[in-house]
Amino acid sequence: MTADKRHVFQVEIAATPEQIWEAMVNPEQTTGYFHETAFTATELRPGGSYSYRSGDGVSVLTGEILEVDPPRRLVTTFSAQWDDGIRAEPPSRVTWEIEERGDLCLVTVLHDQLERSPITYESVVGGWPDILVGLKNFVETGVPAPAVG
Repeated sequence: MTADKRHVFQVEIAATPEQIWEAMVNPEQTTGYFHETAFTATELRPGGSYSYRSGDGVSVLTGEILEVDPPRRLVTTFSAQWDDGIRAEPPSRVTWEIEERGDLCLVTVLHDQLERSPITYESVVGGWPDILVGLKNFVETGVPAPAVG
């Protein structure tokens, strides 16, 4: 049996679930914290496809939407496109959960089904914390994360 390979990241954000959800699915907002990429979905429903595209239109991440429960839960497959090695791996899964806790929300990202995707497993471990801190700062202040690179 293959060991369960997963990453779990959490951040508390001083915002409503609706504000966080909007930041997660609005392409004009995702560019402010998700490595300057715009989230686009064919349809925000199970079976719909999505991508994160850079400013020059290149897809850096693609996948299928598996579950949608606004503003609490979004589950997608995850197929990184940023280099040939990672592109060759099978999709993994990302689950976003937003849990209201008084004036704060706990945002949890679970990235799992990585057993057959070792490059993705190693590659995303540093990216998710940056994205979640960027999401927190962007939603709380409106200030985009600094450009990477």
